[in-house]
Amino acid sequence: MPGSGLPTEGLIPGKPGTAREVVPPVNRQRFVWLLAYAAVLLFLTAAVQRISPHITSRLATITSLVEQGTFAIDRSVYLDTVDKIQIDGRFYSHQPPAVAVLGAAIYYPLRLFGMRLSPDRPASYVVLTFILNGLATIAGLVFFFRALHLTAVPPVWRMPITASLACATLVLPYSTTLNSHGLGAALVAIGLSCFVLSLETGSVRVHAMVSGLAFSLAAAADHAMLAFFGLFALCLLVRKRRLLPWFLLPALATLVPTFAYYYMIGHTLKPFAARPEFFVYPGSPWVNAGESTARLTGASRNSLPFAIKYAALMLFGKRGFLLYNALACFAIYGCARAVAARSRYWREALAALAGSLAVLAFYAFSSANFSGASYSIRWFVPVLPLWWFFGANVVNEIPAWGRWRKALLTMACALSLMYAFTGTLNQWPEEWRGLSIPLHNFTHIFNRPLFVPY
Repeated sequence: MPGSGLPTEGLIPGKPGTAREVVPPVNRQRFVWLLAYAAVLLFLTAAVQRISPHITSRLATITSLVEQGTFAIDRSVYLDTVDKIQIDGRFYSHQPPAVAVLGAAIYYPLRLFGMRLSPDRPASYVVLTFILNGLATIAGLVFFFRALHLTAVPPVWRMPITASLACATLVLPYSTTLNSHGLGAALVAIGLSCFVLSLETGSVRVHAMVSGLAFSLAAAADHAMLAFFGLFALCLLVRKRRLLPWFLLPALATLVPTFAYYYMIGHTLKPFAARPEFFVYPGSPWVNAGESTARLTGASRNSLPFAIKYAALMLFGKRGFLLYNALACFAIYGCARAVAARSRYWREALAALAGSLAVLAFYAFSSANFSGASYSIRWFVPVLPLWWFFGANVVNEIPAWGRWRKALLTMACALSLMYAFTGTLNQWPEEWRGLSIPLHNFTHIFNRPLFVPY
């Protein structure tokens, strides 16, 4: 569109001089690649069914909601999960309820068709996980690719950048198991896409509402994401103040019910995971195993020296997030460059970086367990779409790079692909294995049967 600064590819014209919508042209090849990626996610979800307390805790709530109409999991077949608490004599999952509520909405019609969630019926778990996590990731990637059309990223790079987010980050392994982090990444990608569309296109209220819904739902599923919901609301306040109410409105359906749930059951607004007293009950696996409830995330506060060292280890340690996502270093560099150059979305890039630091600081001061038995630091997976989008313009600098920079980029890409693939073989490894986790994941896959839970 001449003189508008907007890319003209895929624009549907509205009034003269305006852009009502941005839609990438239909491309059969891209559609085939998307179907292939969906098939890979489904295959990996079915073939590698690593079940952890993180999963059974959510399954317990899902089955209880659908089969008994309650959040209490006392009669669930997954009651033996470790990740549970006791309040007023009844057991509950200590996880935020949003993922379980979404899972129950999926499980309800599946149950009408005869599918039942139980440890001896793996097909039901596979279908539920693929719909809730796999399809959500696919939707997030579609929105992410669509948003790249509003950036200065050359068309030839848009598909590779999207593919690298899909296949060379921890988005891949956490899209093949039941969890809030892969879902959170998908929701953040959707919220981000609709946010930038609300700044540029005609249907601004709709896009602002969908963006607010996605960001607030991500925050309801993973409370650390509240940082991004607040910071992007601040960006709207600065850039398009009239859209702010539309962005905040969906929180009435996501965040308000979440904290109402905490209050009605736990009698305060504090999330259950930060209430160590709920983990102490007769027969508690936390007490019997000698685990200190003070190690629960949010249950206590760390000193500044400990937090600094712990934050560095979460990023660069044996399971460090930037070790497992080496390409993220280039994405973060691109974000910083976008802010320094005051590029098109520099305020939002700054919000992404500030929010990332806030999430890192939150966990550095309120946890000590490196996200438990998980593949790298799972808490940071939802921030990856933000880094990839605002750092994408770094590809414009690649032609001017010297050999050593290009070699580093190639090595980072290969390393990221390796870590992403081996992560799909076991998203919940024993944390004590440290640097050997990827190798153990790969070798262990040959020592057990596939397509069954373990």
